[in-house]
Amino acid sequence: MSEHTKLPLKAVRDGTAFVIYSDDFDIIGVVDTDSSHDKERAELIVRAVNAHDKLLAACKALYSRIERRHAEHLIVCKLGKGCPEAKELRFAEAVIEKAKESQ
Repeated sequence: MSEHTKLPLKAVRDGTAFVIYSDDFDIIGVVDTDSSHDKERAELIVRAVNAHDKLLAACKALYSRIERRHAEHLIVCKLGKGCPEAKELRFAEAVIEKAKESQ
């Protein structure tokens, strides 16, 4: 989401489609209504984009907390870098970095 796109996004039925637009009325996308799930698809896109920044902030906070606990865990863990927690932390780190790229 670029800096100039104003949130929240909204989805509104417009004839045979759902139009997704920004708070300053820029059209972001269109979901054609060719199936019974198109309203839900448009609403999912809107919810995901509107929640992105808060979800990313929550993930970062949880990651920091778990990373501190993991540092203490490594003192007693005999698996080192093979520790499942270490692998999960690296995965979370990669996901957070990927999400930051899209901002």
